[in-house]
Amino acid sequence: MLNALKNHHIKWILWALVIIIVPAFVFFGAASLSSNKKNTLASIKGHDVSSQEFRKYLELARIDMLINSGERRPKNINTPVMEQQAWQYYLLLWKAARDNINISDREVVLALQNYLFGGDKLDPRAYNQFVKYRLRISPRTYEEYLRKKLSINRLFENYVSVDVSEEEILDAYKKDNEKAKIAYLEIPFDQIGPEIEISDEQIDAFYQKNKDQFREEPKVKIKYIYINENDYPSIKENLENAVAEAEKIADIAESIQGLDLKETDFISVRSPIEGIGWEPEVLQKAFSLEQNQISPLTRIHNGYLIFTKLDQRQARIPEASEIKDTLSQKIKEQKTKKTALEKGKAILSEAEQKDITCLKTLAKNNNYECKETDFFKYFDYIEGVGLNEDLSKAVFSAEKKDIIPEVYSMPKGVYLVQLIDFQSIDEKKFIEEKNSYQEKLLSQKDLMARIKFIQQIAKEADLKIFHSVFK
Repeated sequence: MLNALKNHHIKWILWALVIIIVPAFVFFGAASLSSNKKNTLASIKGHDVSSQEFRKYLELARIDMLINSGERRPKNINTPVMEQQAWQYYLLLWKAARDNINISDREVVLALQNYLFGGDKLDPRAYNQFVKYRLRISPRTYEEYLRKKLSINRLFENYVSVDVSEEEILDAYKKDNEKAKIAYLEIPFDQIGPEIEISDEQIDAFYQKNKDQFREEPKVKIKYIYINENDYPSIKENLENAVAEAEKIADIAESIQGLDLKETDFISVRSPIEGIGWEPEVLQKAFSLEQNQISPLTRIHNGYLIFTKLDQRQARIPEASEIKDTLSQKIKEQKTKKTALEKGKAILSEAEQKDITCLKTLAKNNNYECKETDFFKYFDYIEGVGLNEDLSKAVFSAEKKDIIPEVYSMPKGVYLVQLIDFQSIDEKKFIEEKNSYQEKLLSQKDLMARIKFIQQIAKEADLKIFHSVFK
């Protein structure tokens, strides 16, 4: 029965997958807003959404999670994802209600037969076991879940329609199957950088124009003691006594053998703590401590932490003298890239003026090396060059032996490229695989259309989320 559900259910639950791609701001863009009303999670068209009201949408998301996980009790429950999906349910069912979409009992029964029993007659015993032991809900709850899913399906049917042209199918197939081989001339940045000198006047002018780019977040400096979770049980009692009696954090480290006291530099909440990793909540708490105040024993991802604040800095823009090396490096990077691009354009100009049609000749004339790649496809990483969609688009649109009339900037340098060989698609194989490509493109376009539709509903509903239900 589970296999039947998965096979017949897959397109029916496609809309739920948009939570993987939908930008978080669609649902949580208003998370920083505040509300004076107790227990108000959000508002939608002036209606206050309470935690209690929202729980039923979380339950819908939980049922989805159980159906899709293949497990009775999934080991890892991603609560932010489940909450996002619950907000999707809220928006879509809100829109379905406004459109007066109603699902009959007969439609629910047919859905049970189709999605659980592959169209066969409903088996009451198997059905009851499924909802009781797998989903841990009542049949009535599952039937109402189906009713809501069918409402959402009808909503999508009313608003989302996509098609795929012959040109789109052929283009997608070509991008997956055509192959090209290129010659390339690289102008490396590391050959140009050492030639560039930066004056103090240039640094000052750049700083004055771009100083806001270097604004620093508030920073804190802490001392801390880390206790591995495996060591904690054996020292728990002594540790609690030491923390209660300590006047300064060093007293704790001295009273229990094996505890090391470490100190950070000034770090922001986005910085990792040396030897521990990212613990933004710890650093946020550090800001609220008095100087040298000892924190409570704090549970972290791999153990426990005790810390104290040594000092803190407010958000600020450092003086140019403090970041002179950084400023100099930024200017050098810009000038290096500009110089390399100019050199590349000059070489292309030489090719046009002297009617040179071989990249190897151009490379030799300008003391650069010309290299060749193996065959690669449109979306492949190009060995020795990298990934660049504009470059791939130009290469797969060029004629054989063409020197591409553009200079392409990549992380290590700029590149000039010539198409030296090309392999077209197998027309017979394309005809055999055309239908599967059409289905894939339709699914992709349908998914993107559903994402846009949910975004439109969020705007129409004027959804404002004040905080997470899990906080």
